[in-house]
Amino acid sequence: MKFRTFFAAALLAFTSAVVWAGATDLQFAPTTSAGHDFNHAPIGQSFKALVPSVKAGIFIADQESFTHWLLQTYPGLPPYPYAIAPSLTIKVQLLQGEGVGGAVLDSRNLTLTKPYMGFVAVDYAAAGVSLVPGNKYTLLMTDISGQAYPNGVTGWVVPAVHDFSKNPAPGAYADGRPILQGALVIDDAGIGDNAFEVLDLGTVTPPPLTISGTLPYGLVGEFYSAALAASGGVPPYNWSATGLPAGLTFNNGGLISGTPTTAGTFNVAVTVIDSRGVVANANYDMVISQRSCTKPKSAKLSKGKGTVTVVGVNYIMVSGNRIDYANCTSINYGGYATAPALGDRVEWQGFVEPNGNVMAQTLTFN
Repeated sequence: MKFRTFFAAALLAFTSAVVWAGATDLQFAPTTSAGHDFNHAPIGQSFKALVPSVKAGIFIADQESFTHWLLQTYPGLPPYPYAIAPSLTIKVQLLQGEGVGGAVLDSRNLTLTKPYMGFVAVDYAAAGVSLVPGNKYTLLMTDISGQAYPNGVTGWVVPAVHDFSKNPAPGAYADGRPILQGALVIDDAGIGDNAFEVLDLGTVTPPPLTISGTLPYGLVGEFYSAALAASGGVPPYNWSATGLPAGLTFNNGGLISGTPTTAGTFNVAVTVIDSRGVVANANYDMVISQRSCTKPKSAKLSKGKGTVTVVGVNYIMVSGNRIDYANCTSINYGGYATAPALGDRVEWQGFVEPNGNVMAQTLTFN
């Protein structure tokens, strides 16, 4: 299951006035135990064991972490309508069979404090719990905080959940939309289908966790975008980065974007962590340049002529070549022209920039 897929499914519920969690669309890897026969209330999920050793968890997040992710990824969402719980104590149980009536194989109480976002997972193999392949088991989560929450809402989140304090349960927002920043009502709440996973341990070793992609050359004042990718390990992945130049941001999908405001060479350290806690690191030298007409020693000279086919902001296209120019460029216009225009004949002299574009030192239009 991919982290991004989980949120996308939750957001589908956001568009309808009356939406209830339906059949799961959770996709399990070939080496992952699967199943969703018991679903939604109480907070639990059943699965069929494929191997004796498993790690199982349910996704939960505090409202601040979740809405921060939502606002970055889907700008313009309305504000969260309920209070935030600073902490939450939950009981996580592994039960024999499907549903809540089976024998308790493992039970533990966990207290979570914000900020938190991820799978509340237990390594049952490490705890000495051995499952029988082919049998069903249920992972059950119960809020035992003993706190009074507004409208029965804890301020911790699961996807596609309604306000269960009202009967019938409307959407958590006044206009009936479901509350994506959900509810853990004591002993009874809807949990989104994509918020559950079981990982098989000790069968097939996942491929190594790696980071791929490059960070190309950028320019001060021009929009920059570069996507890195993670592979291997066990998704979902959590990303972080340090050392970015001012003006650029990094999201949890590996995307760096924004408009840099400072020139220089920046050492960007990128980290990705998979659902097992395995870490991969990558370091990049990101070059952000201030556009200048001074030719670097290593740059190749460039000159040519042709017809202008595209006029952009501080650049023109000539015969498939992008010709950049700045205030330092000496520009001579023919006739009464004061700016480049489509169809103009132009000659340029300059040098090739690191990104393959041409930086014009002189432009002559006629």
